Amino acid sequence: MQTPLSVYLLIDKKNRQATEIFNRFYTLLCRDVENPLSDGLDIPVYLISNDENGEIKSIDFEQSEKNAIFFFADMAVYLGDTKWRDYILELKKKIDGGTPAILYCVKQFGYATDLSFINKDQMILPPNDDIIAGWDEVSSHIYDCLIRYMKDMPQGKLKLFISHAKRDGLVIAENLRNNIRSKTKLDSFFDKNDIVEGVDFEKQIKDNVKSSLVMVLDSDAYGARQWCQKEILCAKECGVPVVVVDMHSDVITRTFPYMGNVPSIRLKDDDLDTAINLLLRTGLRYEYQKNYLSKIVKEGNNTDFDILSYQPELLDMHMLKKNNVLYPEPPVSKEERIILNSTKKKFITPLEKEGLLLDGELISISVSNTNENRPDEILLRDIVVEISRYILNAGGKILYGGSGAQDGYVSLFSQISEKYGKIKVESEGEDVPEDEAYIYNYYAWPYMNVLSDDDMAYLKHCHICAQQIYPDGISEEQRKSIPSTQDEEGKKQIINSLSHMRDVRCREASAFIIVGGKTKGSLTSIPGILEEYIKARSTEKPIYLLGGFGGEAALISNSVIGRKEIIDSIKDDTYESLNNGLDYEENRRLLYSTNVFEVIWLIIKGMKNIIKQKK
Repeated sequence: MQTPLSVYLLIDKKNRQATEIFNRFYTLLCRDVENPLSDGLDIPVYLISNDENGEIKSIDFEQSEKNAIFFFADMAVYLGDTKWRDYILELKKKIDGGTPAILYCVKQFGYATDLSFINKDQMILPPNDDIIAGWDEVSSHIYDCLIRYMKDMPQGKLKLFISHAKRDGLVIAENLRNNIRSKTKLDSFFDKNDIVEGVDFEKQIKDNVKSSLVMVLDSDAYGARQWCQKEILCAKECGVPVVVVDMHSDVITRTFPYMGNVPSIRLKDDDLDTAINLLLRTGLRYEYQKNYLSKIVKEGNNTDFDILSYQPELLDMHMLKKNNVLYPEPPVSKEERIILNSTKKKFITPLEKEGLLLDGELISISVSNTNENRPDEILLRDIVVEISRYILNAGGKILYGGSGAQDGYVSLFSQISEKYGKIKVESEGEDVPEDEAYIYNYYAWPYMNVLSDDDMAYLKHCHICAQQIYPDGISEEQRKSIPSTQDEEGKKQIINSLSHMRDVRCREASAFIIVGGKTKGSLTSIPGILEEYIKARSTEKPIYLLGGFGGEAALISNSVIGRKEIIDSIKDDTYESLNNGLDYEENRRLLYSTNVFEVIWLIIKGMKNIIKQKK
């Protein structure tokens, strides 16, 4: 399924801020990978750069209905050859010819405006040409550009409706209006200045609410004012993004009940810029989710579904006509579901609609960092986080083979498991037993011997079941020892132990997901990820090879699916060897795709097909 929007970052390989720029954009528009299972906007973000030969990969415009492209004009571009110029000119020609894309140029260098192939278009101008130092201002421009593009008004202006009570909110409202008009490219609706004489007052208010993003200045008097209540209700009835700015300074005897279920921010030191950015973020989330959920409903021929761009509330029972309602991830809490589902309406998320049930099955994830030093390495962590989220939400368990307690992917899986446990408690309202495990980490002997009691306590706290797997033929005394990789005998023992641990994982797992992995520097004669693939293949259980994220998994995928650069030890393997419920074209998408959402939906589709075959 096409996503409503993809974002592409065109960054020269010599750009000094390449990795930081990509990470900032990814966190802003997709998810914060350093905060696993956090709520993001879920917009796909891709990096396009020049390779060692200067060649620049073309953009796949078929992945999304719309494509926003940001080109970073830095010193490397200015001093480089003509390849970026030729690429941009060709891109502009495609856009002029109807390709669904828009190009934004970002000035990163003082002389960037000398570049004739981009200087006719208004650029995004970071303060002092420093994107990172001026990130708050830049992010506001990004939100603004993307909302206008998604609303098919790239040359129009977004309007912020300032909802306030005259009694005690007028001064802040005037400051907000002045701030908007002097520091942003946004428009505003402020009743004192923008309601015209001779035209129906209420109609003007409602028409402007419908065409705006609404900023509620929630002062002490606000909730009791009739017109403030009308503005809130009108915004919710029309699905308009709302953010509440908390300005309370005294006791409020009763809050207006329909001001909830929206983002809220406490006004501190009259910092209105942060509130504006939150409203823009909310506006982009609403617009993207509205389009995304509409596509799911349309492509599934679900004519009996309404959609919401936000988590549901009781007011929606009154406003929505159909009995089935699709809303964004994550699901609301158990208490909310009980109330919402007490009527004839059924509220579900896309994942709940898919209905994948793993019922405690162990899914093995084979992953480690690549040694490719990619600016978009953050994608590898993100795909692991999102796959884990879907497996756990579907009732499955995760099986991993790590070597530490709080380093690398053991640390990431610990954070995922801990956060999932907290979410489970919050959403279901029940305590999780202390011995409940969501993720199993199998340590090859002797790696678990170096863990302290603090390490073991941390893993237990995170609902990680840590087990040390011993190879055959070692004594009780040897089990307590730590062989050294510096001597041949110790190295041989550890290699045998790693191989045995992989045998055990392959025996106990129901399916395998293989991604990333170092292509060199392994203790063994072949990379660990390749050995895990070979052992998994021998079980004839489902294998999902994710090649788009680089590393050894990409080489295996190229050999098995792409039939390029054949690896001798698996030269006879084809996509049929994977037994994963997907056809050739679907496995080929897994070979190349870095679209986290596409990869996950393909895995879910494959697993559901396998479950059907078993019945």
